[in-house]
Amino acid sequence: MARERAKFNIPMVIACVLLCLTLLSVHFTSDIYAKYVSKAEGKDSSKVASFGKLTLVESGDFSNPDKTAIIIPGVNLTKNAVVSFTASEVAVYIIAEAELSDQWETADNRTFVVKNGEKVQLQWSVESDWIFIEKDGNRYAYYQHLDPNNALLNEPIIASGGEIIVSEYITRKEIGDLDNISVNLAAYAVQAGGTDFSALDAWKKVK
Repeated sequence: MARERAKFNIPMVIACVLLCLTLLSVHFTSDIYAKYVSKAEGKDSSKVASFGKLTLVESGDFSNPDKTAIIIPGVNLTKNAVVSFTASEVAVYIIAEAELSDQWETADNRTFVVKNGEKVQLQWSVESDWIFIEKDGNRYAYYQHLDPNNALLNEPIIASGGEIIVSEYITRKEIGDLDNISVNLAAYAVQAGGTDFSALDAWKKVK
């Protein structure tokens, strides 16, 4: 009888031991995985890229509450509008817009004139660093592209320090006919997208 009680099924015992070890292994592995997920969820975070500050400051003959100036034959006017943008962590398009009254003409979308017949009465040009995008009615758009962490400091829109050339031959009557002539300037900053996102795409977002 004692010898019979000592008998046991060795394969069955081994199987039970392996099952216990497997259960313990799954238990501890699950516990480690759960702790890892909990830790990841508690500490992972996203960071929003900083975006620079855009300013447009105008000085000269039009920097008064009415934003008007008196036209005197041979005396040039100054409309010195400068754009600044602090460095951004992302690439941006800086867009300059000139919205003009109907009297202004242009042959190259860069130099603008008011004429009486063939006589040029007024003339000004866009600073060469600005690249033309498109004409939309009386609105002309230009851009500069800034890489990440690059800034723009006091970049003029109108060339020669904002100079508007006034002909010395313009008459009093012709000056009287230039009622409601205007040059309105604006600036925008748009985050540059991927390689397929152009300056025209950026302009379409703000116009």
